[in-house]
Parts: sequence; structure tokens; C-alpha cells
Amino acid sequence: MDQQQGNPIIQEALTNIREMRTLAGELEVLGYRTFSTPGLDVVPGDCVRQLREALDALDLTQKKIKAAGRALYVINTPKLAMTADAA
Repeated sequence: MDQQQGNPIIQEALTNIREMRTLAGELEVLGYRTFSTPGLDVVPGDCVRQLREALDALDLTQKKIKAAGRALYVINTPKLAMTADAA
């Protein structure tokens, strides 16, 4: 086993990143469920606009968390990363 691959700090960070992605996904589902609520048209437009902006930001957050996880994975398993780049 590679010394970096066994690094408990990196493993903990990868676990936390997976959990963040799960939580962000659950928030996104709740947001879209809110938009599909019948009668949402009675909610003030500013509230809907704010919610749309929050969901857009959440989407960007998920992408950034995923990118951070990929970067950490490359550090954690450089041999696999090089193989994936070559493919």
C-alpha cells in the first residue's frame, strides 16, 4: 500500500466530502420538491427568486465539492489517476 493511500487524514477528508455531497444532494431534492408544490404561485416572487438563486448556488457547491474530492483522490491514488488520464 502506498504511504499516501494509507493516510488517515486523506481518508477522513474523502469520507467527509462524500457526506457533504450527499447532504447537498438532499438539500437540492428538497428545493425541487418545494418548486413542485401545488399552489406555489401564491408565494411572493421574491421568495421564489431567492430559492432559485439558492438552488443555483447549491448546484455550483456540489460541483466544487466533487472537484475537491477528485483532486484529493488524485493525491491519494496518483497511480490510478495517471492510468485514468492515459485512457
